[in-house]
Order: sequence, then C-alpha cells, then structure tokens
Amino acid sequence: LTEKEYLEIYAQDDQPDLDFYKVKAEGKPIIHYSLNFQKSRRTNLAIHEHLRWNSFMISKGMVPASKKLILEEMDSDGKYTNGKNYALRRHGNITTMSGLIEFRKMTALRDIDKYKSMEKAEESKDVIKYDYQLLDDAYWLLTKNGYKIVRL
Repeated sequence: LTEKEYLEIYAQDDQPDLDFYKVKAEGKPIIHYSLNFQKSRRTNLAIHEHLRWNSFMISKGMVPASKKLILEEMDSDGKYTNGKNYALRRHGNITTMSGLIEFRKMTALRDIDKYKSMEKAEESKDVIKYDYQLLDDAYWLLTKNGYKIVRL
C-alpha cells in the first residue's frame, strides 16, 4: 500500500493533521494532536492501544497511581512525578481514556502558571496522543525499516 492508501483505510475521515507544523523529522511530517478526539476508527484503535498498554503494564506488576500521588508526589529533584514511580511499580496513566482526560486536566490545572492558557497547559499534559502515534506513524516506521504494508 502507499501511505495515502494506508491512511485512507486506517484513519478514513479522521486524518492526522500533517499541515499544522509544516515540518518534518527524519522525513516524517510532525503530526499536530488537538484535544478533540472524534469518534472514528482511528480513535477506536487508539483506545485499543491504550488498553493493550494498560495490560502490558499490569502484567509487569505496575499498578495505577492515586490522584493524590499524581498531583503531589515529587522526585528528589523537586519535579512532579505525575504518579510515575517505577521503583514502586506505580504509574499515573494506567487508567481509561476518560481517566487520561482527567489526568490531563488535573496536571494542567496544577501547572497552569507555566503556560499562557489552560488550553496550552492541557496540550502539554496530554498523553492520549501517544496512543494515536503508534498507528499514525506505523507506515513511516515500517517503510523506514524496509518493511511494507500489503493488502491480503
């Protein structure tokens, strides 16, 4: 498949925003992720990717962090951990997609003074984009490493 064919099948009417930044890294356009994730095949696959990641983390003995730890825990350098502590096998993102939206809003509100607006703070704190990135970048990752996506 060509990249265009892949994106038409995978993303359909919810195409990644490749025009916002108009810049490439290693030949790949940088994708802009808004905070408005619409109902689509692409979103469903991102949800499944997050569920896969949750399962993987739990299978390795990780547990969800509490909201209190997400908002208050700091590391030895005085930086917020957002609930992530591998030594204690805890992570702030082991949650549902709606939990990730709540995570984004909570941490953005906590750190609002570092940003010009709540929207900018939320864009910075958003982690849902990582669940989209795997399949958004699949064509590029595979072709860069000598593989092809074919129709069976």
